[in-house]
Formats: sequence, structure tokens, C-alpha cells
Amino acid sequence: MIVALQLLLLVLVGAFVLAPLIQLRGQRIERETASANQHRNVDERKSRLYRQLVDLDFDRDSGKISAEDHARMREETMSDVLNVLAEEERLGLAPAKGSPAAAATATMGTAASPGGAAAISDHVEKMIEEMKKRRAASVEGSQA
Repeated sequence: MIVALQLLLLVLVGAFVLAPLIQLRGQRIERETASANQHRNVDERKSRLYRQLVDLDFDRDSGKISAEDHARMREETMSDVLNVLAEEERLGLAPAKGSPAAAATATMGTAASPGGAAAISDHVEKMIEEMKKRRAASVEGSQA
């Protein structure tokens, strides 16, 4: 009796594992192009770094980290943001024309140019403020 139940359990687990393979047999999987993959990768890294900056500001405001630690970690993160934005520009993934990000990109030139790093920093700060507003709106929406 126990052997029969074990065998039945083995068959059920096998059917569960193999069912997707059998059901999707013959269907093509769309592969992402290399440029689309790079674009997605840069967007994800940029979004992660912006969230990290927002979290750093929150941690400083809530007293979890000191002002010195905040300044050091924020500077490190900003250098990572600059690298990602430079990679975005190098790959030709500039924002759509007419968007605020495109205007900032047009005015900032390269980080090495005079005022370029400041324009990049201003652009990043605007993005961070937008993320803070969205986070606050989502918190208010979930409490209602």
C-alpha cells in the first residue's frame, strides 16, 4: 500500500514538473536584442541607484546614519550615477526629446566640462525628488 502511494506521488510530481514543458512544446521564445538588453540593464541600474539615494536621504533624516556617513555614501553613489549616465549617453540611450531628462542631458554635456557635473547633479536631484513624491503618494494611497 505504501509503495503504491509513493509511486503515485512520484507520478504526480513528475507530471507537475513536466506539464509546462509539454504544454509549451513548439512555441518560440522571443529573444531580447542586445541593444534592448543593454537599455533595460542601464535603466535598472539607474533606477536602483536613484532608490539608493532616496533611501540614504531617508536614513539620514531618520537618524540611522550620521551626516558624515551620509555624505560619503552619497558621494560614492553619485559617482556610480555619473558612470551610468555616461554609459547611457555612450550607448545612445538618451531620453526622448522634450522630456526634462533630455533637457538636462542637452545642457550638461560631459561631466568633465565646466558646469557639466553640476547639471548632472541637478538632474539627479530632480529625479530623486520625483521618486520621493511618488513614494509619499503611494504611502498615502495605501493608508487610505
